[in-house]
Amino acid sequence: MIRNLTVPVFLALAAAAAAADVIVAKHGTFTGEVVRVEKTGVILRLPIGEMQIQKADIVRVTVEKPASVAEGQAALSAGKYAEAVAALKPVVDRYAGLPVPWVRDAMLALGNAYTKLQDTDRAQAVLEKVAELYPDAVTGGATEIKLARVAVNQGKHAEALATARKFIEPLLKKDPLTDAERNNLAEALVVQGDCLRAAKEWPQALDSYLLVTTLFDENDALTAEAAFKAGQVFEDMNNTKRAKETYQELVRDYPNSPQAKKASQRLAALEQQ
Repeated sequence: MIRNLTVPVFLALAAAAAAADVIVAKHGTFTGEVVRVEKTGVILRLPIGEMQIQKADIVRVTVEKPASVAEGQAALSAGKYAEAVAALKPVVDRYAGLPVPWVRDAMLALGNAYTKLQDTDRAQAVLEKVAELYPDAVTGGATEIKLARVAVNQGKHAEALATARKFIEPLLKKDPLTDAERNNLAEALVVQGDCLRAAKEWPQALDSYLLVTTLFDENDALTAEAAFKAGQVFEDMNNTKRAKETYQELVRDYPNSPQAKKASQRLAALEQQ
């Protein structure tokens, strides 16, 4: 039950609360436990009951990031996508809409995990929710590029390619790039490569992937993905020698990536040809 108590009463209760979550609002500072986030407000549990603090009144929120967020992101990087979903979904269900960066990042990671699992409906729903709740993620490009990934999985290559190029062309001309922009550019290049490969435009697809592996390789997961896909394109082009070299470099440089195992399998298959 949400109790409608006066501000002075809540201020006194908040000061005595032992929980770690802190919300600084226009009318005071409240310490308790965030139990859920609703469309217009955050529900905070205090010893005497629950209080709703309107989002419009919130100045700052401090909520410790659950360990399961890091566990989910690590599982995602390791290619354990179902484990990533299991770790991230409960956190997202509870905190989606909370104005703290790690919640937005957890939602993006969950959307990415669903995308990797080819669960396009859930991926799209999560990413569209990010766009609604955290418009800065749209402005920065992260959400749109991940939605382009979903479009690739849906076979909407023209749509995905248009989105990717909207970021690629201006970012390639910009110098310097922020870390976030470099990451977005790398992911957009992978999306572009996927679309061009689907159209059997092998040289252009290869250029996209190799730009990631040579110039925008800060994100190990994206770089390993781009390297594996470059190897696949070399196979498409019947260039077995370059395919082998690419797979060998991938296994050497990113041995713990999900793509390293796939690259080893392709190397074994190519050796038998």
